[in-house]
Amino acid sequence: PMKNRDEVILDEFVEKKSALIRYMLAFAIAAIALGLRAALLPASSGAKFIIFYPAVILTFYLGGNGPGVATIVLTALAALYFFFPPYDAFTLTPDALQQTALYLVATGLCGYFVNRMHRYRRSSIEAQKKLSKKETDQDARNLSLAIDGARLGVWQFNPENRIVSISDKFAEHF
Repeated sequence: PMKNRDEVILDEFVEKKSALIRYMLAFAIAAIALGLRAALLPASSGAKFIIFYPAVILTFYLGGNGPGVATIVLTALAALYFFFPPYDAFTLTPDALQQTALYLVATGLCGYFVNRMHRYRRSSIEAQKKLSKKETDQDARNLSLAIDGARLGVWQFNPENRIVSISDKFAEHF
């Protein structure tokens, strides 16, 4: 079966692009998420990590495991620096540690599930290819048996060069 557009895009990023490009993508997604978080919610908001979750999932989906983990680390450090008091400093309060630990576990699980989704998708594609090949081989055997059983020949027409090809059995009958 042919790949759909989303599968082609995914393959291009995850399997064919260099690690440098995928890590640059991770950095860009983390930076955009940080900018959105800073613009949309005040630093004192209780939702310190809310905009970072989609960024992590997107990076795992498009970039793979390494860039996904990089996005988790970058966004966690950004949240600790910009959104926990005292602001613009790395001060690890019990509240900051607790919320960051929860974020790390939750985003790690998100990454795990995206990874599993990729594996299931790849194994499904491989299974479809194997099944398709088996079906094609069986169809060819069935056609051969039908032609032999009917004791008829076959003919083919190639429209590009306008040549008709016939089998020996077909020539015997006609």
